[in-house]
Amino acid sequence: MSPRTKEQFEVMRNQRKTLILDAALHVFAEEGYHSASISKIAKRAGVSKGLMYNYFESKQDLLRVLLHSIIDEQNEFLEGIVKKGFNEKAFQEVIDHTVKTLKADPKHWKLYFLMAIQTEVFEVLLKEQSASMQEYKMMIYQYFKDKYGEDAEKKLHYFTAVFSGIRMNFVMNPETFPLDDMRDLLVEQFVKE
Repeated sequence: MSPRTKEQFEVMRNQRKTLILDAALHVFAEEGYHSASISKIAKRAGVSKGLMYNYFESKQDLLRVLLHSIIDEQNEFLEGIVKKGFNEKAFQEVIDHTVKTLKADPKHWKLYFLMAIQTEVFEVLLKEQSASMQEYKMMIYQYFKDKYGEDAEKKLHYFTAVFSGIRMNFVMNPETFPLDDMRDLLVEQFVKE
């Protein structure tokens, strides 16, 4: 058997890292961030605790990397929206993109939502928000202000609550929840209205 190449070692390293991140997502979601330990995550990933520290410095580092892996794709999408400017078409793109990502891996998003509602995790999420996310929030607020005038803040809170509820309901029951119908209602109410 010939020795492994540098590329083969890199592939193996990336596979282990992905395995550890997936295990951490499950442990953080199921047991809570505070109760989770490196030992529990290592056991779930099927690796030694010592090997975990070859990949991550601490539980906090693991959480930070995990959250970045989850939100980086969203941030990339939002950067594109911010660059183009925000209008009805862009708002519909946000709704459609969210529906598409939810459908692609509802189990992953379920774990993410379960993890994100934990106070310790939510605080880290707020600190990790990108400049694009802040710009996006300002743009969406302006969209609602232009569309609804004095009722902008109330309508934005309503939209956020409805959209969050739709996402949570779908990830809890992806087989039967009518996500496409809910998407159509959101577009009808907040884009075409």
